Amino acid sequence: MIKKKNAFRSLVLVGLALASFNAVNAAFADTLVAAAESSAGSVIPDATTNATIQIPSSSSALDRFYLNYFGTYHGNTLSDVGASHTVTQTGAPSAQSVYFDSEVTAAYMITPTIGIGPDVPFYLVPVKGQGGILQDVGIKTFDRQLISYNGFNLYMNLIIQAPTSDYSRGRGETVGFKTTPAIRYVFPASRVSIGAWTELKEYAGVTSGKAFKTYAAPYVNYLLLPNFSLNLEYEMEADRMVGNPGLNLTNYGTDLLPGFIWNITPKVFVNPYLVLYTGNHVNSDSTAIGALISATVL
Repeated sequence: MIKKKNAFRSLVLVGLALASFNAVNAAFADTLVAAAESSAGSVIPDATTNATIQIPSSSSALDRFYLNYFGTYHGNTLSDVGASHTVTQTGAPSAQSVYFDSEVTAAYMITPTIGIGPDVPFYLVPVKGQGGILQDVGIKTFDRQLISYNGFNLYMNLIIQAPTSDYSRGRGETVGFKTTPAIRYVFPASRVSIGAWTELKEYAGVTSGKAFKTYAAPYVNYLLLPNFSLNLEYEMEADRMVGNPGLNLTNYGTDLLPGFIWNITPKVFVNPYLVLYTGNHVNSDSTAIGALISATVL
């Protein structure tokens, strides 16, 4: 009975969130369309990719569709770059193979910045013949420029996920509610920008492990060239475990990510970095290799 009540409560919450989000989208839609028409052919900063959004000067059927791959590479250590395993939060070798935490998003663009469509997350494991491992498939609605003003940009989304992975089904999950807002501010007449990747997720119905996730990765970025910048990010996560009340959160770990961002094209970027676990002495045995990869096809 408790599980059913919690699931019903979660459905009510996400219904209210969707209603609010769609209301905001509707309010912004006319303004965004008018802005897009008046600035056709212009380049707009995109906080989700650190690249740009190209608004075409003429429309076509394909302009209404969006297809993107986004992946986070979890690699081995500097001292053993050929290893097939990652390291733990303490920097010790783990049983987990190196992998890409991947996501493919396909969407129909209601306006130049607002879209809705399927979201398919999966692990891509390039070692030991494991291949792809499906995670929790969902429906995503997003606005790439919910707020865009004087160098400030807020990306907002809402994702409803089904328990399609073995891990989620094994924990008894009924549905997942997830949002990953991203903010970015470019200082006027400057090469410096700041921002943050964030995530909140509720795992409704679970009987073990984490029930609610909070994550944030603030960063500072310095532009060296038009398509190349230095980036320093601080990553942190805290989770509410099953059985813990309210906002009684358990610290998952923190790390520092120095790296660079290369915008190969306006629609493709890579962000290689090192993972320095802040609870350890920095050395090659505990420093891991990571990367972000984003490629937009449409």
